[in-house]
Amino acid sequence: MTGNKLRVATKYNGKLNKIEKIINTLKEFPEGTTPKKLAFRTGINTNTIKSLLPEISCIRRGELRGLYHLVAEEGDSQIFNWNFHNCILTCNLPDYSGERIKASYNFGIINYEFEIGAESKQATLRISTDYPMNISSICSCYAFFKVLVEASAEFHPELKDVAVSSIEFNKDYINLRLDGIKSISLENLIEQFKAYQKTNGLRLEHKTKLPFAVEDIVNMLTHIPVAVNMQNEITNIKENQIKMFQFQRDTRDLLGVLINQKNPIKGGLYDKNNK
Repeated sequence: MTGNKLRVATKYNGKLNKIEKIINTLKEFPEGTTPKKLAFRTGINTNTIKSLLPEISCIRRGELRGLYHLVAEEGDSQIFNWNFHNCILTCNLPDYSGERIKASYNFGIINYEFEIGAESKQATLRISTDYPMNISSICSCYAFFKVLVEASAEFHPELKDVAVSSIEFNKDYINLRLDGIKSISLENLIEQFKAYQKTNGLRLEHKTKLPFAVEDIVNMLTHIPVAVNMQNEITNIKENQIKMFQFQRDTRDLLGVLINQKNPIKGGLYDKNNK
């Protein structure tokens, strides 16, 4: 009996290994691929591939050309899965009275440019790298920025004090190409979206246009791992609220001017300082 159990276990483990190979190979083909190509890449018999594919819940057969592909995971667009190349952190220093400070730091693949403006009273840290950094690295960038600000301005910035004035989120897709197209770029109020060809595939990039706090990213990473596009929607809502409030103020003031013109009494009937 012991020998039989071992044979059964070995057969089961062999099947799991084949399934794992199929899934890992399909990750390289976001556009999907055929059982024949899967067999070639994995070294598994084509008929075995065809028999295993219907059993794997995260794999679906597409309607076009019968290509098999991985089902998009629920967390595919979550912030954990995003990288960034360039980022600018800023912090206001209203009590700063020193001279302008500018310094550069290079730690191999990551470059930092630190600056404090004497007139702007703002500290800035520009982070750039040719290699993608996971978004969670923003915490380390903040910690380095905090040390520099404390040493240079004797100010202790908290998460809520530091803003991300610009950041380029990106995600790479191996072997996914845009035939005949080098890049696609779309812009709206809050971000620039760009898809462009890389040597090994396609890169999607989101460059923000509106600043938001480092605290927002940390909360997304530690408490509610929402998607990047959801954060953009939240930022958009905030921006629209600001515009709406400004429009209401302008409309109210304009109505006040019209009322005063209609009723030219000394001091006017409307005083915007007396709401």
